[in-house]
Amino acid sequence: MTRYEPELAVAGEGPATFMGFAINCQERAIHIEERDGYDVEIVIDLDRSISQYVASSVKVSRRSEGSEVTAKVLRTVTVQEVIAEVALRDLVTIDESGLSEDTPPVSALEWLEDVKAGGLEALRAVELKPGEEADDTEVVGMIYTLAKLGNWPPLATVATYLGVSQSTATRMVARARKENRWFRDNWFRDG
Repeated sequence: MTRYEPELAVAGEGPATFMGFAINCQERAIHIEERDGYDVEIVIDLDRSISQYVASSVKVSRRSEGSEVTAKVLRTVTVQEVIAEVALRDLVTIDESGLSEDTPPVSALEWLEDVKAGGLEALRAVELKPGEEADDTEVVGMIYTLAKLGNWPPLATVATYLGVSQSTATRMVARARKENRWFRDNWFRDG
């Protein structure tokens, strides 16, 4: 079970926009898992100073007598995996209304899976405006941004979701950086 804070975090005066997609981020979630004999509660917050989701607190408590919280139990709590899953599945949404008003927002994870299924060639074929096609660097910037928010390794995420090698992903990210098409660390800072 995950509870959410309703307020959206916005970048500057509005959400970040890539390729006609807007990235919307919720500020906080409280993820609660019931496990065999104990409960796990992880508070996940958007840390604006580093522009990514982090665990603000992790609480593991036994549910009843006859169980205890041990080092072995604590090792089963995969905080980073929970942050990435909750952030990209539930806290970050992609609003495609810049491309089509009929399209409802989708989770970042769903968007990434669509990219993976269609590959880079499918994204290159997306027309933004009459006569204008999507640019690889914009796609890379979007994937890199989502990886950063979810605290995933960005280069590996670009490689995985575009179906390219790590060295190709590295070159693509370098080109995106050169063309200034990517996530900025101060995305959420005021001013």
